[in-house]
Amino acid sequence: MTMKKTSGTTPQTPVKWNFTTYTDAKGRTYVIAYHNRWDSRKKQSRIAKRRHVGRLDGDTGEVALSKSYLADHPEYAGMQVFYEANSLVARSDEEAVEIRKEAANAAEWRCSCVSVGLTWALWQMALDSGILASLQGVFGAEDGAELLRLGIYELCSSGGAMQNYEDWLAENYLPGAAPLDGWKISALLASVSQERIDAYFKDRYESIMERRRRAGLTSASGRPMLMAVDSTGISTWSETIGDAAYGHAKQDPFLKQVNLTICADYETGDACYAYVSEGSVNDMSLFPELLMRMQSAGFDLSEVLIVTDRGYSSMQNVQKQLNCGLKFLTGIRLSEDAVRRQLDKYEASLRDMAFLNGAMGVYARSAEPERWTSYGDGVKTEHSVHVHLYRNPRLEADQTLAFQ
Repeated sequence: MTMKKTSGTTPQTPVKWNFTTYTDAKGRTYVIAYHNRWDSRKKQSRIAKRRHVGRLDGDTGEVALSKSYLADHPEYAGMQVFYEANSLVARSDEEAVEIRKEAANAAEWRCSCVSVGLTWALWQMALDSGILASLQGVFGAEDGAELLRLGIYELCSSGGAMQNYEDWLAENYLPGAAPLDGWKISALLASVSQERIDAYFKDRYESIMERRRRAGLTSASGRPMLMAVDSTGISTWSETIGDAAYGHAKQDPFLKQVNLTICADYETGDACYAYVSEGSVNDMSLFPELLMRMQSAGFDLSEVLIVTDRGYSSMQNVQKQLNCGLKFLTGIRLSEDAVRRQLDKYEASLRDMAFLNGAMGVYARSAEPERWTSYGDGVKTEHSVHVHLYRNPRLEADQTLAFQ
């Protein structure tokens, strides 16, 4: 059984109803309505009442209302009712005929055998997670949905050319999809500016933070959002991409590449920012630019702990985060003299069973805090930066054997 959550308000009733579609084992889809109540004991919203609305036509969006629902909602009697924009919408006879005609025409370009599973799952995930709502909030209802469809096409076709979208669509199901000509696709992609990208990711970030606040997960509770930051190089043959440049490519070193940096909620994997940069710039150098872009876009990072690997580590980047008042956890390069001194000082502890973390399988010891100073708005602030040392005996043994 599959579920899809949307929201709306049933006409002429004081109760705020949410609408849900579900599909039974025989592939029949139905609409139900329900409203919630707050459970003060469990501190969560729970379903108070559920009503069967009627059967849904997946092609047209038309709802065959049940007799019991019509009896309770006589305002729909004799009307053509469709499930649209998160609600039940009454259409005139002329509008209903046109909708059915469009659905019939749409079926003509489809193949007789259409793949549904993966594309439906991706669409449903985007719907349930709010990705579709964020796209539509930035690009508009129609263009936002089309951009999601094109994104699913790119993912499922392993980066297929946009000119092949219509052929692919004929064999794969996407809700509300119709073939797009080259002009429309070009116009859609041209509308994706950096400002709109930032607005989309800000909306995704704020959605993550709102969910966390409702769950009581805040810095004050000791649970800041762990923002995992990492980059990857994407090789390209393109001669027109401005950011394409030769860099430290792990694969295809003979090709230019662009860097894609993703910031994600570590606990859910939900991406809250993405940044494309020149392929020749390393992680350490692009990090200050990444922070500047997020702050310029209006990201409030006060409830965030930024997590990066040692590729981002440098004295300047640590200082940058302190100056910005950020919380951070970053890997440190072993080549730094200060780190080597700390390892030498605490070597005995990193072999002492008292410092062994059995769950993680590593020895762990915190060194003496380092004193750092930051300046903001003319105010000097002292900080304690903690250095945590780890030793993995299994990894050490494997690497020792590898040198034999």
